[in-house]
Amino acid sequence: MTSGDSTAVPHLVACTAENQPVMVFPGKGDAVCERLGLVPLPSDYAPAGRAHARAYSALFELKSRGVPAPNSTCPSARAQAAFARHLLSSTYPDVPVSIEGDEPCAGGYEFAGTQADRIGVLTVSRARGRVIYEARMRRRALRQVQAVLDPLFGSPPRYRRTREECLSPAGFAAAARRAVARAGRDDVDVRIEGDGECVSLLARNTMCCETRGRGDDTRYLATVGTMARAKWRAEKREARKWKKLREAAAKAEARSRATSTG
Repeated sequence: MTSGDSTAVPHLVACTAENQPVMVFPGKGDAVCERLGLVPLPSDYAPAGRAHARAYSALFELKSRGVPAPNSTCPSARAQAAFARHLLSSTYPDVPVSIEGDEPCAGGYEFAGTQADRIGVLTVSRARGRVIYEARMRRRALRQVQAVLDPLFGSPPRYRRTREECLSPAGFAAAARRAVARAGRDDVDVRIEGDGECVSLLARNTMCCETRGRGDDTRYLATVGTMARAKWRAEKREARKWKKLREAAAKAEARSRATSTG
């Protein structure tokens, strides 16, 4: 809505249609909506819109605050609802939390109500609860393995080693194996993919992890991608070129601002 130092925002009109979200367009008056085959927001929308916005913000807070995942394949929906009410009591006490469904296990938080104006604890079957639990445990393990491997790439900045050095894939894989061994992760295997002389510049994005097996038999595979030395050098030259262009653009923008304010 803004550009540079400008704060000139056009007049905006909110429109909608049956089974459609609110859409906002530049213009004035209800004719904007009519030309687009839509209708203006109904006069009674404001309270419903505020209630939905509050529920949206409350749900975002629930998910962003790292709500502890229950270590159970069938967590109690009543306990999860009570926990959500407690967590939101100081910031969103007006947002209701309800239990949706009559299955025995809690499956997670979502919008509820015909106007999505409250948070619902969805219920699922015991079989579905077990699937959700196992997926949650896999995600937790993947984050742990990634945290073990991250220091291999140098921080800050990310990718420093693979950007500045043509690292030997065999040496990098050996370092990765030592790192997972020090962390006690005997469930992680490390392999080299390809026959290039350098570790791939995208190694951190693609290294971790593939999962195999289920439950206590789950194993994780970290893959060291490779690239030919000539390709590595070419991509490094390209990266340097784009860095210079970005720096030149930033300097030009700074000069332009200095001129306009002077």
